[in-house]
Amino acid sequence: MKRTRSLPFAGFLVSAVILAACSGDDGAKGEPGAPGLGGEPSVSGITPGRAYLARKVDVTLSGNGTTWADGTTVDFGAGVTVDKLVVASPTALVASLTVAASAAVGPRDVTVTAGEVVSTYKGAFTVESPLALTVKGTAAQGSVFFVSAQSKDLSTPFDTTAESSLFSAPVFMGIELEEIPGVLVQISDVSLYKVEMAVIVDVTTAAGSKALSLLSGVDGTEKVPFPYPQGLDIAARTATPLTLGTASTQSVDKGFDSKLFTFAPTAGLGLVDVVVASRDADFDPTAIILGKSGKFDDRLTGFARASTLLSTNADPLYVIVADTAGATGSYTITAKSQTATAATEAADNETFGAAQALATLPAIVTNGSLSSGTDVDWYAVTATAGDVGKKLRVLTAPGDAQADTVVSVFASDGTTAVGEETDDNYHETFLSPAITAAGVYYVKISFSSQSTWAQTGSKYQLAVRFE
Repeated sequence: MKRTRSLPFAGFLVSAVILAACSGDDGAKGEPGAPGLGGEPSVSGITPGRAYLARKVDVTLSGNGTTWADGTTVDFGAGVTVDKLVVASPTALVASLTVAASAAVGPRDVTVTAGEVVSTYKGAFTVESPLALTVKGTAAQGSVFFVSAQSKDLSTPFDTTAESSLFSAPVFMGIELEEIPGVLVQISDVSLYKVEMAVIVDVTTAAGSKALSLLSGVDGTEKVPFPYPQGLDIAARTATPLTLGTASTQSVDKGFDSKLFTFAPTAGLGLVDVVVASRDADFDPTAIILGKSGKFDDRLTGFARASTLLSTNADPLYVIVADTAGATGSYTITAKSQTATAATEAADNETFGAAQALATLPAIVTNGSLSSGTDVDWYAVTATAGDVGKKLRVLTAPGDAQADTVVSVFASDGTTAVGEETDDNYHETFLSPAITAAGVYYVKISFSSQSTWAQTGSKYQLAVRFE
């Protein structure tokens, strides 16, 4: 077998050739390489990366390639104050912050200045409200809707202190609401991390974003703010006109939605009726009537399926219809206006025997007055054969807004009670059972024993009719 013979100097010759080839002049300079990991000093991390309005928080900043030392400053933007800054190491800072309740929410830049080196981390820190809001219904001008305010600040539960009784809804003493012009907010329930509210918006309230701010804590304790600068977005809307005497058919496809209507009563003294009717068993819309101002402070009725009120002119009225249980369905709404005969209270109608006859119905007594807390006024109305089967409607109205009247109706003997109306409202609406016989019926107006006559006023108006 033939063998390959190795040369004892082969390695040396190869090396010599390489050395000879490399022993010439230097070659051209190569292209620059990629930058290394060091780079410019920068802010590489912020923990936590968010904070709530009206809160204090400690934030750790991490640096890359930094040489942070005493004299370093940090800027989180307007509304965020750095109360204290600790240089933990050349690459770590701990900042103690106070976030103002009025600070702008959203992401913001954070800038660290160390001597002549300025490092900015864009959009690295977020300021947000401590509340998350859920709206149920139509948040619009002339509306009623509901809001759940959930606390995102789990370290600070709401104060649930409340007063309640068997006869009234609880009053939550531990939550205050900052006033919103043209918006009425009523608290319905408070738990550790949620506040339930009903919101009522005037027709004339300016559309746009509204601040919703809560204050948690009872008097004598440190109260914690929960601001939401643009929490409620109120939409603009135009009232749907109603034609007197004509039913308007409407539908609600989304729970808690409300609708706004308007109409003008017949000019002069009269009675206005608004009726909401639905054939859907689980759908119960009701209506509230507002005066020409469109403000809830000037509301003329509470929420009801059917309401009757006095009118003296053709100024427009507003009606808001809603199902506050959140059901959906269809309904009709009808507005009617009926003229009435004006009557003046007699000088002496304080006894059954001196009852003042109201001869032409509907009749409205425009100047009723109770001279003392024990005074009573008697009125007599006659039911004809054509009125049998009808009901007797009696209602009182201001006069004095807080003249707390009681309506009592009696049969022709003046002692057999047909019915009585007195409730928590100052003015009453009474509707009798169907009249079974023609004859004289008596209406007695007295002052509620639950109120103080001298403090609440004495003047009232009275309307009477068969319907």
